[in-house]
Amino acid sequence: MSRIFSLAFEKKNLRSVANDNIVSWNHILLYVMTPMPIIDSLNGYLNGGGNEGNWSLGITYRLLVILVCITAICSDRIRRRTLGIYCAVILVIVMPHIINLVSSTFFLTITVKTILPIVCIEAFLRNEKDRRNVRRTIERLLKYWTVLFPLTILVPFILDVGFHTYREGVGYKGFYFAQNDLCFVLVIMFCISCLKVFRKISFPHATIALMNGLCLLLLGMKSGYVFLVLTIIYCASRKDISQGNRFFVLLVIGIGIILFGVFAADSISQIVQRWVYFFDSKDTFVSFASSGRIERIGIVATELVLDYYQPFWFFFGTGDDYCWCFYSCGLIEMDLFDVFFQFGFVGTVFLFGYYASFFAMRFKYRWSWIRILLIFSFAMSFFAGHVINSALSGMLLSVLCAFAWSVEPLDKRRVSKSCLLNSNRFY
Repeated sequence: MSRIFSLAFEKKNLRSVANDNIVSWNHILLYVMTPMPIIDSLNGYLNGGGNEGNWSLGITYRLLVILVCITAICSDRIRRRTLGIYCAVILVIVMPHIINLVSSTFFLTITVKTILPIVCIEAFLRNEKDRRNVRRTIERLLKYWTVLFPLTILVPFILDVGFHTYREGVGYKGFYFAQNDLCFVLVIMFCISCLKVFRKISFPHATIALMNGLCLLLLGMKSGYVFLVLTIIYCASRKDISQGNRFFVLLVIGIGIILFGVFAADSISQIVQRWVYFFDSKDTFVSFASSGRIERIGIVATELVLDYYQPFWFFFGTGDDYCWCFYSCGLIEMDLFDVFFQFGFVGTVFLFGYYASFFAMRFKYRWSWIRILLIFSFAMSFFAGHVINSALSGMLLSVLCAFAWSVEPLDKRRVSKSCLLNSNRFY
């Protein structure tokens, strides 16, 4: 009998040690990812706006994140799913372009950015029994980011330092380098903070939502304005929002927009003038709305079909060879087409299928907030790009996908009342 009790005690101790290991790695991931807004802002300050072609603080930080994530995965028994995904990444993304990766720093950077969110996701998903702890970690991470991202923009703005969004001196983005990435991040941060204040009105909630909304307005990008409006419509139309909260928040938003228009009239005027100029210079509304991205697709497709020397590019892509169709190294800036021309049909199916699997997960509510955020992510990825193969927005996308996984499936157990889907504590 004593033998049985001793074995049970040892088993309990082993389980406790395993749980402590899980929690500690979640804390490490939290500590590593939380300072991302500060590091990217500092990177832009040190590099005068950021230089993707040279070694930088941002690149060093991402390599550290990858190292920590791989160490976290290897610290426990590696799941077959994770092992299979990494093998697929090597076979589909790396091996077909091994020569291009060695010869082109630009494509090596793009490939690392493409793999980065997958590595981050698999680090969160390393243990099937760890969903609750992962969810709590991501709750804290998103809570910190909704404050840090707007602060890294508004503080330099108040100090009258930083960079304009466009070369013409229009818009403002703090010290960040990539305005498309920043726009995606601010849209998600605004949606999170806006839903939070709609659910529970408080001064801190309202302040954070207004800060994120103000940063989107200052950025001056069309996609940011469109998704700002869509976010307000979505939050106001949710059935779990009381009429009193809905009326009060919409009233505050209206007053905030009026005040912004009064005190930032010059900035708004410059943004509108830029839109009018490009609208007049484009042949169609679609070309204007896509900032000329639509025309690039035809240029690349024509060049590859008529002149490209490798016959199997359709299946495995061209690496960064297609970028030279623009006579300068660049991107189409629509993720579906960039990924297709970079990694081919096989790579596109793998990457988008991987991210779509998180959208297809079962949540307590059919149109839960996390599913809406994933829809926003995929929509911005398609129309504005810089989501799937971008460092800043890619890390945010990985957090959203990991949170979708962390919400326990309905066919296994009930969703906890402490999770973000129900919690007034966070949302």
